[in-house]
Amino acid sequence: MGVIRQCRLKRIEGFNQARGGGVIVRKAARGYTLLRERTGTPIARLRPSGNGDTVQVLWWNGER
Repeated sequence: MGVIRQCRLKRIEGFNQARGGGVIVRKAARGYTLLRERTGTPIARLRPSGNGDTVQVLWWNGER
C-alpha cells in the first residue's frame, strides 16, 4: 500500500478512535468501507476525491 493511502487510512482510523471507536475501516477497490465493529454492518463507503487528502462519501446509512 502506498504511503499516501496508509496516511489516509490512519487519519480515518484516528477520527474513529477520537470518537469512541466501534468502526472497522477496510481498504477495498478504489476506496474505503466503514463497518460496525460489533456486527460487520456497512456504515459508509468513501473514495479519495483526487483533491488532496479529502474523500467523497459515496453512500452513508445514517446510523451509528
